[in-house]
Amino acid sequence: MKARMAELFTVHHFVPDDPFPPSDLSPEARARIRAIATEAHRGASGELIAALPKLEIICCFGVGTE
Repeated sequence: MKARMAELFTVHHFVPDDPFPPSDLSPEARARIRAIATEAHRGASGELIAALPKLEIICCFGVGTE
């Protein structure tokens, strides 16, 4: 799945066990990101959502997620 996403999109991958600090992304990247794919039990923090002004969708995936 990750390989296919990388073919279609610019992907910024972060290790799930590490908290995602929005400051790890350049201001240019933060201004372009329109979607987040995350596992349902991890989600996206309010800090991350607030740092992405073009964010349109947060996709959750996992067993039992429809």
